[in-house]
Amino acid sequence: MGNKPKVVLLTGPTASGKTEMAVRLAKEFQGEILSVDSRQVFQGMDLGSGKDLHAYDGVPYHLIDLLPAGADFSVRQFQEQALKTLRQVAQKKRLPILCGGSGHYLKALAQDYHFTHPPTDLTTSLALESLSKKELLKRLQELEQDHQKNWSQESKRRLARWIEKKQQEKKSTAPPNFAAQYDYQGFYLEPERNELRKRIEERLALRFSQGLAQEVEGLLSSGVPATRLKRYGLEYKWITCHLLGEIESAPMQNKLALEIKKFAKRQMTFIRYMQKEGMNLREVKNYEDLQKRVRVFLET
Repeated sequence: MGNKPKVVLLTGPTASGKTEMAVRLAKEFQGEILSVDSRQVFQGMDLGSGKDLHAYDGVPYHLIDLLPAGADFSVRQFQEQALKTLRQVAQKKRLPILCGGSGHYLKALAQDYHFTHPPTDLTTSLALESLSKKELLKRLQELEQDHQKNWSQESKRRLARWIEKKQQEKKSTAPPNFAAQYDYQGFYLEPERNELRKRIEERLALRFSQGLAQEVEGLLSSGVPATRLKRYGLEYKWITCHLLGEIESAPMQNKLALEIKKFAKRQMTFIRYMQKEGMNLREVKNYEDLQKRVRVFLET
């Protein structure tokens, strides 16, 4: 394992202070941060997803703002993008620091989930979706000349995805290989429950004052469907419900705070599940504790 590039994973529930610690770690150990967050990949979803880009203070970050809000993004896509970025960061002799609270993303990467469906390349997807419907139908006819389905009734996104699947079926894809390529050590934060609940309430109030509701309203106005925003959950779900007149402002904010606290509890449950599954995760109490453990890891 000594010849493998080292990778640090840092996770924990929402509002636990992961980003701040990851930034300090990156500055001290010449690192770059890879976000492990299912909503930070979307452009325009800033306050609700907790990007806090100002907090990076010059530290390079990745896997943020990859796609427009409303687009599809799967665990498989994260796995592919993370592996690609890890290679780039490691080649620069920098320390990759995976930081975020989307446990399924982290688990899929660390345990090398092998998905059976063809992978999606973001660059190809966006390039295809930029074509006219006429051009997409022509390409589809070239790929599948004997198809019976009336594709002219389908959306551009569906046409683009089908073309991409057909193109990928002609390629052989290697399984993911995080475990074979990297030596990782995972850490997690678990603030005391009452302290975490207080942080959640304070952070939510701050984000509302910074324009959280206006962010969601802007996404709706830009054409992101309400059904899609609701699927993103938490802030995007409940504020969308309020903007649609389904719930008043004060009850919405109370309900949202409660749901975020429940979400944080589920995140901790999943961290313990990952530990039982054999993932290399150790609790750290503060930055000094994390710093000491990372230094030992890097020196061994």
